[in-house]
Amino acid sequence: MSVANAPGTKIYPGQLKKALDLLSKGKAVNYEGATGVEFTDVGEAFGSFLEKEIKGGKFKTKKQR
Repeated sequence: MSVANAPGTKIYPGQLKKALDLLSKGKAVNYEGATGVEFTDVGEAFGSFLEKEIKGGKFKTKKQR
């Protein structure tokens, strides 16, 4: 939970090394991931995102969550 929400440097998919480097220096990170969803204090998702799939080489929205 301490790296899933603000405050801290925003971390996106593929930036694990950057996040680990910041954490090793005592800095805060905010893992945004691909969705930008925040979490409540009990770990429930707060916000919405689109679930997508790739069909025929193109993204298609499956549903909004």
